[in-house]
Amino acid sequence: MKYRYEKSILKKIISLYIFLYTAILLAFFSSHAITAVAEESDKISLELVEIQEKIVPESDEINKNNNSQSFGKSEKSTSQSDEKYEKNTSPSVEKHNKRDSNIITFTLEDLDLSPSENEWLHNNKTITVSGPRSFPPFYFLSNKNELSGISVDFLHAIMKPLGIKLIIRKNIPWQEVLEETKAGNIDLVACIAKTRERESFLRFSKPFLSFPLVIITRVDAPFTGGIFDLAGKKVTTIKKTITSEWLRRDGIDIIPHYAASPLDGLKAVSFGEAHAQIENLAAATYLIAENGLTNLKVAAPTPYENYNLHIAVRKDLEELGAIIDKAINVMPDVQQTEIRNKWLSVRYEYGISTTDIIKWVLMTVIFSGSILTVVLIWNKKLQKEIKERKESDAALRESGLRLRTLINSMTDIVCFKDGDGRWLEVNDVYLKLFDLESADFRGRKNSEIAMDYPVLKDTFRVCEKTDAAAWQAGGISRGNEVIQLPGDNTKIFDVVKTVTFDNKGNRKSLVLVGRDITEKTKMEQQLQHSQRFEAIGTLAGGIAHDFNNLLMAIKGRSSLILMELEAYSPHWKHLKAIEEYIRNATDLTRQLIGLAQGGKYEIKPIYLNNLVQESSSMFGRTKKEISIKTGFCSPSPVVEVDVNQLKQVLLNIYINAWQAMPNGGDLIIETRIITLDTLFCTPYKILPGKYATLSISDTGTGMNKSICERIFDPFFTTKEKGRGTGLGLASAYGIIRNHSGIITVYSEEGKGSTFNIYLPLSNMEAVNEHNEETRVIKGCETILMIDDEEMILEVGEALLEKLGYKVIIAEGGEDAIDILKSKGDVIDLIILDLIMPGMDGRETFENISKIRPEIPVMLSSGYSVQGQASDLMEKGCKDFIQKPFDISELSGKIRKLLDNLP
Repeated sequence: MKYRYEKSILKKIISLYIFLYTAILLAFFSSHAITAVAEESDKISLELVEIQEKIVPESDEINKNNNSQSFGKSEKSTSQSDEKYEKNTSPSVEKHNKRDSNIITFTLEDLDLSPSENEWLHNNKTITVSGPRSFPPFYFLSNKNELSGISVDFLHAIMKPLGIKLIIRKNIPWQEVLEETKAGNIDLVACIAKTRERESFLRFSKPFLSFPLVIITRVDAPFTGGIFDLAGKKVTTIKKTITSEWLRRDGIDIIPHYAASPLDGLKAVSFGEAHAQIENLAAATYLIAENGLTNLKVAAPTPYENYNLHIAVRKDLEELGAIIDKAINVMPDVQQTEIRNKWLSVRYEYGISTTDIIKWVLMTVIFSGSILTVVLIWNKKLQKEIKERKESDAALRESGLRLRTLINSMTDIVCFKDGDGRWLEVNDVYLKLFDLESADFRGRKNSEIAMDYPVLKDTFRVCEKTDAAAWQAGGISRGNEVIQLPGDNTKIFDVVKTVTFDNKGNRKSLVLVGRDITEKTKMEQQLQHSQRFEAIGTLAGGIAHDFNNLLMAIKGRSSLILMELEAYSPHWKHLKAIEEYIRNATDLTRQLIGLAQGGKYEIKPIYLNNLVQESSSMFGRTKKEISIKTGFCSPSPVVEVDVNQLKQVLLNIYINAWQAMPNGGDLIIETRIITLDTLFCTPYKILPGKYATLSISDTGTGMNKSICERIFDPFFTTKEKGRGTGLGLASAYGIIRNHSGIITVYSEEGKGSTFNIYLPLSNMEAVNEHNEETRVIKGCETILMIDDEEMILEVGEALLEKLGYKVIIAEGGEDAIDILKSKGDVIDLIILDLIMPGMDGRETFENISKIRPEIPVMLSSGYSVQGQASDLMEKGCKDFIQKPFDISELSGKIRKLLDNLP
């Protein structure tokens, strides 16, 4: 096939001068017509120059002194006639295969092989070869099922002198070729382009074929001078090719028409379904000739890099790759040219018929002579206008490219719309967010785009309303928008919408910039919840501490009276009832302290299954209307907990489940051991590792999402006034958090609820629970009791004296230090309150340690042992007793310290 440039150019020359003649006659009426003439002339001149520069392949330099330069199908000379153009024929594959080269090729001595390369060649006489099964004219199966093409001929020309036999695996999919090569089942790929991904497992030869990328249009298409003339045109594109990305990079907005193969794309152009196609010169001319697409032409070259083809071998066949490179280097240029000319029929002739030249020159002189004077007059003005217009166009393209580069470099979503809501421009982040990378969005409204993407229908409807409101308001508006994304994914964006105006004050466009603040919002909510919980916990802890002091005074007084009475006394049962009430009140203070930091009392390793079985059985005996079902893992998980607190947590959850099943139902309790990873643990600020999981599910009424989000908030309750405090689940949350664990809830209305408790798994041996016999043990030593509460000192002094001890009381830390300095020799034990004004328990203990470090100190507090108490225990305090305590507990701990018991 010959290039059709000659006819096209001659027709354009005729059109140009006829257009010039007509235009000049009208020049006095319209200067714009002359501007168009000059521009058309510039374009045609530019086309002639670019065609001459691009069309001659570098690989055919050996013919540079001939009158014509070509990729021919035969080394034989083509017969010339008196006709103006040589007829282009496209021989069949069978004719190609009948051609045998008589050119002398290289020898092994020409290659200058290294010892390792010679050794490889000696040991390897066969290699397995494959390639793309349909890539004419480079590599394909002929009608006779024979492997044909340029790369096949190149490969035979190289391997024959080397004495290597080829085992060819043909007619397998391209993806399978790459996978088999990776797996080591294919040694060489005969025809392949170089990419970064392929370089990871292939070694590429130097290119053996290189062709420019050109623009293909119909013969009767309007003039196309370059890639910028494709703007706004429908251009055929093969999906995932680099040419469409190059056009987009250069700010050229095309309308893509997707095709499955280069041939399908050329057919689309031929049948008028698309305006143009960018294709490599060799493939385009071959496909046009073989498929009879005679109404197509090469309209113009492109500025893009050439399309290169290589031979590639596996990375582990370095010697074979080096041998192939050397063979290509020494292969005679004449032989390489013959192989290319055997398959390619692209021809370009510089010459034009002398008769035609004379004919058109005479016509030109006739027309030009009549208009020369007028052209000279207008020439200067036209040149200025053309220069200004070109500079303006170039500046506009550069501005558009800068804008696209700028918005694509942003991590925020960016979108430009007109007053009707039609998309003008949008960045890649926006397209990726809505899965619209391949969408045709320009000039379309949200509702129109949603017709192609139904999943975005509701989301885009909301966006259209907010955009319309911003347009009406004018200026700048800002707010948070909740956007539903594909895949049931909801995100929150901080959106700024700005209305732009032209120089006349009319609204021009709407610019939208949105930043994803989903994670930030979640973190802020989590922080607010933690701060609120901490503040309430601190308040609750302080109240519980003071309340425990009051309970201590009441319990101490009742214990003293009970010690004076016999069991048959009429007051005995009343005092025992008071003690029971005090225990109930103590349980309430435990819940309050559970909200505070460090709300653990007595920590020890236990079998989780045993504790759950005991608590659930006790609860089930009182609530016959529900059925309790358990599923425990084996062996039982061991966790380190405060048993009483964990029982309180379970009881609160059981009660919550029971209240959610007024007509009865099932309570399912399960335990298991799992491993939590960093991804799961990070939001909860716990350490990854092995955890014991306790799941408690009910078949009750369930909860909606808003209730689930607040279920652990202090004082939040859905019960009617007077039926609940809102502390049960809040204290459960605090207790589990204070045990370095987490508690979560999942619920749906009408489908019940599930509470999941995660506690760190312990490697310690579990302690078996047993009840020791409580008894009062007396003594005769001297005890210094330090507290700031007068009622505590009074009842403590009375209790200790009842036990037989001599008691010295100190009202605060400063008083205690003075007493210790004056009477320290007679003191055998110190009971120290932790929270005191002035010199607190910590400072008092430090001073005691300096004066009399050998005296055992027992801490006493309305708070738990965690926190300050545990710090002082590590520094030398011998024991801790929790207020309120009874006389038997007090006597036992005192004797343990004084008798140096373990």
